[in-house]
Amino acid sequence: MFVEAAHAESFVRAAEVLNITQAAVSKQIKNLEEIIGAPLFERRHRQVLLTDRGAAYLPVAEGILRDLAIATELAGAQPTYAELSIEIDHELLTYWMLPRMQQLRRHFPGCHFQFNAPQMNARRPNRYTDLAIVYGRPTFPGLAVEDFLDYVAFPVCSPALVKNNRRNPGWEDLKEHTLLHDYSKSWWDETLKRLRISVKPSDPEILLGQPTVCVTAAAQGLGIAIGDDVTCREMLDDGTLVRVTDVILPGRESFYIVTQPDSPTSSLADAFIDWLRQEETGQLSWRRSNLGM
Repeated sequence: MFVEAAHAESFVRAAEVLNITQAAVSKQIKNLEEIIGAPLFERRHRQVLLTDRGAAYLPVAEGILRDLAIATELAGAQPTYAELSIEIDHELLTYWMLPRMQQLRRHFPGCHFQFNAPQMNARRPNRYTDLAIVYGRPTFPGLAVEDFLDYVAFPVCSPALVKNNRRNPGWEDLKEHTLLHDYSKSWWDETLKRLRISVKPSDPEILLGQPTVCVTAAAQGLGIAIGDDVTCREMLDDGTLVRVTDVILPGRESFYIVTQPDSPTSSLADAFIDWLRQEETGQLSWRRSNLGM
């Protein structure tokens, strides 16, 4: 009533808007003034104007009404779509999930997916997420863990580094180029051991810290990186990267689907896991066809 009267500058017009009597408006305003301990309106003939105290109180009252309206709307709102919150390894999200995002949307029309990709893989999902896809088997107790996706690794580079645009370059084509390392040199140590090649201390090398940074640098023609079939599949398919040699190394860890056993799973979560399983089957089929495994 106070806000309507302040905007209308009239108890009569406020009563008309609220569909009550003028006497009811006057009484409620009077009660409010007694609670506050000061007059809120200067009453004139056929008009009421805010006092200084009333002018200060108006934005407070308007804010309360606005917050109340929002809370009422949220309390009564019914979502028109199913929602699923997923915590996911950031490299898997970037290089494996994003290329499948349109397919995911077509498969689940009207559903809302929220992906959270922490930079540090804690292997223990946030308790408020519906499920998680983590790299490395979680060791925390009380989690429901399912094997999901593994990978294999191999040297890759830009086709621009390959002599005469050969489709399947050999090491002889590339041995003079820079080796790109992640946080260690162990991948290359194992690769070169299988190739029976020794690297001299003077040979060019770059340490980049993250495997996917190495792959990005390789795609830009900066050297040769150790890639894998999960993060490099799209770039191998579109020709951004090519494999170097037939060396294939087993992955060191796998991805796992993790849920909280004490939290009820939704039908959407179950359907999403089924979709992940279908994509896993497709990934393994691609590996057999393209890597001969």
